[in-house]
Amino acid sequence: MTALEVQLIISVATILCSGVISAIVTHRLASSRAERDFRRKKLEELFVAISRYCNKLATANIMWPRVMRGELDYNQG
Repeated sequence: MTALEVQLIISVATILCSGVISAIVTHRLASSRAERDFRRKKLEELFVAISRYCNKLATANIMWPRVMRGELDYNQG
């Protein structure tokens, strides 16, 4: 093998390896971004569900503290 052939082989190997590595890095970044967006979406849905539940719970039971303090009787509550 001549020096030119060795340089050619090294150049081709470097190009192939850098292409493979860049493909792996790009895939990892894209998948982590997609996973992060998916988790954010699910957390937002969870927040909305919990917020609605708390609001319904509070509005359904808002009169009971007044009943417990004796300001209202049970039938009025």
